[in-house]
Amino acid sequence: MTAAKKVAGKQVVALLTQSYASPTTKKLIADFTAAYGDNVTHVAYDAISEDAALNAYQKAAYGERALADYDFEQS
Repeated sequence: MTAAKKVAGKQVVALLTQSYASPTTKKLIADFTAAYGDNVTHVAYDAISEDAALNAYQKAAYGERALADYDFEQS
């Protein structure tokens, strides 16, 4: 969902998403941001916090705050 408004004569776009672990979603957001340049602000917001899962992933020696992405096709 996006909301756009003009600030100082320039249209600004706010892109609001939930937290995500998908590389495809990450690429889509990067492509969208690249298309609209400095006019885009991306905000990830979760109604229910994933902070504990993000911290656990980082602490598990992965070194970055991210959500685990499970592939059950291989199980």
